Amino acid sequence: TGTASGTASTRAGGSAGPYLPQAVIAAVHACAPTWHSTDWATIVGAYDHLLELSGSPVVAVNRAVALGFRDGWHAGLAALEALPEDPRLRRLIEPARADLLRRAGRWADAADAYRAALKTTGNEATARFLRRRLEEVDRSNVRAAGS
Repeated sequence: TGTASGTASTRAGGSAGPYLPQAVIAAVHACAPTWHSTDWATIVGAYDHLLELSGSPVVAVNRAVALGFRDGWHAGLAALEALPEDPRLRRLIEPARADLLRRAGRWADAADAYRAALKTTGNEATARFLRRRLEEVDRSNVRAAGS
């Protein structure tokens, strides 16, 4: 894990439960002055620890996104692809995949992924957000095709 995570573990008396890595993730996000200055190495390390403790596939999805921010969108996409197939997780994986593809500038693939994500959600607020993102990538795809 990163130095901030290691320091937090020492101060927490070597806590072995899931609350410490969760707190580290929250603290690193809260303390970062900007999104781009977020300490993604520490966040990935905390997700690694949390994944060891819980084995949660939800944590694995979040870790894949954090990995994309740390190592590049391709790394996050590869981590998502490596997750075992679980239909219950599609509602988490599809939007994460769409976002990483969008960030990578893969507009057509992102549009397909946003369409797939829309099929998995039953939440209207989430669906509105996904539709806005789909419109954004469709516009970017048209601009890219016209270049």
